[in-house]
Amino acid sequence: MVARALLVSLALLALALLSVSASHSMKKKAPVRWKRISKPDRCPGRVEDGDLVELFYNVDLKNGERVMEMQDNIGFINGRMLRNGLPSGLHEAALGMCRGEKRKVRLLPQAAYGDQGVPGKGIEPGTTVIIELKLVDIFKKAREVENPDAEDLTQYVKLKA
Repeated sequence: MVARALLVSLALLALALLSVSASHSMKKKAPVRWKRISKPDRCPGRVEDGDLVELFYNVDLKNGERVMEMQDNIGFINGRMLRNGLPSGLHEAALGMCRGEKRKVRLLPQAAYGDQGVPGKGIEPGTTVIIELKLVDIFKKAREVENPDAEDLTQYVKLKA
């Protein structure tokens, strides 16, 4: 009797695993996927929502063609960036990074430049991009302000190493 119950339980578990596996393989690709290229030995703090970060990033097309090289201060507030014109997926890709960490990020169009693309930069509408991202510095909120601004660094204090 116990052996039969165990056999039935194992069969049900196998069926459950097969159904989970089948549903997982049918899911769409995640719009933001990243892989850590390198990280520092020490990580005194990680990027959180509400931080201002200084980033170096290169934007490549899937064929490897480099279309942009940037260094930028980007503020993240409530899950969105304070500056327009940047890929929305950059927020998700940078969360949890340490100063000095590098990531390679794949952004599907909905997390990159969407249906607009970037005229004049070679990024057509609906393009998937690959971004090499290096976190240069993290600035934590120094004080609360009514209208956060990524250009006003007085609102932030540099994270100590």
